[in-house]
Amino acid sequence: MSSHLEYLDDDCLTHWRDGLQTGSQTQGLENMRRWQLGWAVPCARLCCFSPDCASQRCCACGRSISRAREDRAVCMSCELVFVEPGNSGCHDVVGFQLCLPCLRSPAVLHDHDGFCLVGGASGKHQAVRRPMGVAQRHEFTASMCVQAPLLPEESLCKICFCDYDDPEDPPCTWPGCSAEPPHAYDSVRDLRTTSGVTKGDGYAHRACIAQWLAVQKLSYCSKSGKDPPSLCPVCLWEQEAAKWRADFSIAVEMLLRAFDGEHPSLDSVSALELFSRIADASEVSALSDGDLQAAAPIGIGDAAVLLQRATEEMHPQEAIRSIMRELCADVLGTPVGFR
Repeated sequence: MSSHLEYLDDDCLTHWRDGLQTGSQTQGLENMRRWQLGWAVPCARLCCFSPDCASQRCCACGRSISRAREDRAVCMSCELVFVEPGNSGCHDVVGFQLCLPCLRSPAVLHDHDGFCLVGGASGKHQAVRRPMGVAQRHEFTASMCVQAPLLPEESLCKICFCDYDDPEDPPCTWPGCSAEPPHAYDSVRDLRTTSGVTKGDGYAHRACIAQWLAVQKLSYCSKSGKDPPSLCPVCLWEQEAAKWRADFSIAVEMLLRAFDGEHPSLDSVSALELFSRIADASEVSALSDGDLQAAAPIGIGDAAVLLQRATEEMHPQEAIRSIMRELCADVLGTPVGFR
């Protein structure tokens, strides 16, 4: 099938954008401006507003689209809303978006074909139809739930709080959980914690989970109805954390290269140049000249602390900050904290 996109009339795009909320949160606007650098007219509608993680990531491949200011495509048929619409301090956004390679790939499946294509360099919005990768949506079924290991006799279902007296309805956890033993059903993703997860301690009847999935109308896109994606919050966080670790490793490696036998420390001018390059290459904030002048001369330990500060300024989530702390501690061999 052709990978060429069909460009649509702007009327449907205008109608869609007019119906979107506009973000006003200070932190979100600041994050947004970073990757909209160079746009003639910044956009704060939910088609472009920066989410809580200060990164626009592809829903298919998971990589950052905003870091290199690439083109991104937002589905115009999927719900696009704030996660907590009544919380003015939260700017996390729910929606579906693809990077340009995934938008053009027939292997990337989605049930809608109309997208808003946002030019990363210019901010230009265009309505496009995707003729490839359109697939039917399928419901998750009871058979997809992952069976739990043998549990103590007194164990109860975390949904109905009854025991497991029916061998045909065993204790299970989320479809797609790949851990061994499987993660507890009642574990939840919580980026306010260092680990990114609040661990649970139990499972649920297969029928109870299936009923909950049906009530929530959770589904996935597939040509055949096979190979459903994971719904396990712990597995999903581990996948996301691996992407953050890879991104932050770029910043740490750049820092290490800047300090060698000939350059045990940096003056403020050299440090400003270094941290500007790091901010362009990784999902951290740029530091001000004043911050760097106050810290100069800057050794590798000082630079690691400053790198953590740059991470803190962009990411309010403790789980994401802790990944950078771990990487900096690995570099220095000792734990490093904010100062």
